[in-house]
Amino acid sequence: MGEDEQGTAPSISRAELYGRVRHAMATERFMRRLGWIVLALAVVSLSVTVAMWLLGEISVEQALATIFGVIISSILSGAAAYSSGVNVGLGAMRLLLAVRDDEDAGG
Repeated sequence: MGEDEQGTAPSISRAELYGRVRHAMATERFMRRLGWIVLALAVVSLSVTVAMWLLGEISVEQALATIFGVIISSILSGAAAYSSGVNVGLGAMRLLLAVRDDEDAGG
């Protein structure tokens, strides 16, 4: 929803607003699940790395480098996905509350 030439927000129907809220809620669920999936993949990757090290397939240096890389990348990407989902959900709730307040005020 951009602004028009006069700097005011364009009018949008209530049905479209509610549709956008529903879409944002679906996006929130997806992004939060994606964050948890990244965490699960990181745990699997760490487990495989430790197993390979214990079996002697990789050296201690290789194992540590892989472990640190996995931890850093999973923290950054998983936390970003999860927090983005939460942020989208909060924005959707603010929009929903604003629409409902407007309806209650008779707008």
